Amino acid sequence: MLKDTIEAWMPFDGLPGFEVKLAYLARPELEKIRKAATRPVFKKHQKEDELDSDLFMKSYVKACVLDWKGFTLEYATKLLPIEVPEGLSLEELVDFSSDEALSLVKNSPEFDKWLNEVIFDLDSFRNKPTK
Repeated sequence: MLKDTIEAWMPFDGLPGFEVKLAYLARPELEKIRKAATRPVFKKHQKEDELDSDLFMKSYVKACVLDWKGFTLEYATKLLPIEVPEGLSLEELVDFSSDEALSLVKNSPEFDKWLNEVIFDLDSFRNKPTK
């Protein structure tokens, strides 16, 4: 019997303690997201479908990146082009939100690459904790 969703906590390689709760995206679910982000446009008097890449990315990240733990400002500086404001500790945790997850995917090629490798690999979801 097919499951609607499979969720698991995945460790991010190279950053000890940083784990991301992901949902496996089967092809039909990805197609739904892609279809919802496709808009008809007219080019040279002909109707064509065009993917709204911002809407697709937002929906994709919201569907597959569900939470994280252990993501510190120190790790953020390794994955993102940011500076930590003076007075903040590098050990301070970055709270999860869909907007923060989207920002991480959009601005960190390393995180984006990892996500795309893991999210479509069903084997990486097998025998992983969901809580």
